[in-house]
Amino acid sequence: MSSTCCMCNAKASKTCIQCQSATYCGQECQRTDWKTHKILCKAFSSLPERPSEKHKLAILFPMEEDTPKLLWQPTVSVDNYDLVQFDDRLLGKYVGNNAYSILRISRNDRSGFNLPHWLILWFNDTPVVDSCKPNKALLKLGIPNPVYNFNGPFLATRTCSEDRNLEDITLSDFRHVVDHYLEHCKPPLIHLVNPGIPGNIEEAQRAGIALGAELILSEETRDFVLRAVRIAKNHPAFGAPISPVSQLLQYPIKVHKWDAPDRDVGPLPPPPIAFLCVDCNPLSPKWGHPPDDWFFGGMRALAVRPSGEDLDTALLKHMYSFAKDVLWPKLNASRKQTGRRGRKS
Repeated sequence: MSSTCCMCNAKASKTCIQCQSATYCGQECQRTDWKTHKILCKAFSSLPERPSEKHKLAILFPMEEDTPKLLWQPTVSVDNYDLVQFDDRLLGKYVGNNAYSILRISRNDRSGFNLPHWLILWFNDTPVVDSCKPNKALLKLGIPNPVYNFNGPFLATRTCSEDRNLEDITLSDFRHVVDHYLEHCKPPLIHLVNPGIPGNIEEAQRAGIALGAELILSEETRDFVLRAVRIAKNHPAFGAPISPVSQLLQYPIKVHKWDAPDRDVGPLPPPPIAFLCVDCNPLSPKWGHPPDDWFFGGMRALAVRPSGEDLDTALLKHMYSFAKDVLWPKLNASRKQTGRRGRKS
């Protein structure tokens, strides 16, 4: 059992009473880890007996199931050495029959400390050939849609060193694996006040960084593609006006038109993202219309929470669909009925 806290690497003073497989420095770290730890805690405490001395414990993240699984995986000896490795013939059962790769982890980059051992992730190296989908177990853990190499199932194992001499994996290791994916899939920090200027990253970190969304107009679909991004809190997006639609839905967001107005081409129909910026006050002379700037470009936009909290991108998608598919058609119909931009007198 590890002598350090799996959350902060401080000296451990507590062990989970139920599973005896995760160590903590105190109640605060244990409480922080509980949401992740409880997924396997009960399964670990009721684990079947080891089938033989050649079986080592591993964690499987199935592609089509929401919950990771604990496995007693049989091993084989290698030549005359004392090394113990998984039987490669059995790996295909879990991660795919065509080809697989491994990723070695010796550091928890999210929490910022080195591990006293290695974790090995075995994953499918030909997800397209094997028609692999995003891993449901990862998505259930709150990890963003995995990138190419982490589609499909994968197996997490533990070794005492880089030589792959296998040991039983623990639930402290489960924390490190989850942290690896949280850090690996973290949205990029792309929106700064002065990109490329020395010291800008440090300036952004002092101001604070929040999860927001970038919306880019697709030339193919003429609709917006949304992706999560990290935005410095001193970015002009936090000075943008609050979306009237978001206020009505009681989840205020600020929508910042990212590209400069192109007044040389004259006014154009507003882009779809402008639906979130429509004036919803029937007393306003511009009721039912977005601000004038949206008629001059609008291919890119940023969305952030006014409070500086992280933005729920899934909720933003629903809000955008409501504004585009429900609210905007009703406003159009009402304007045609009244025959004016504002309220019917």
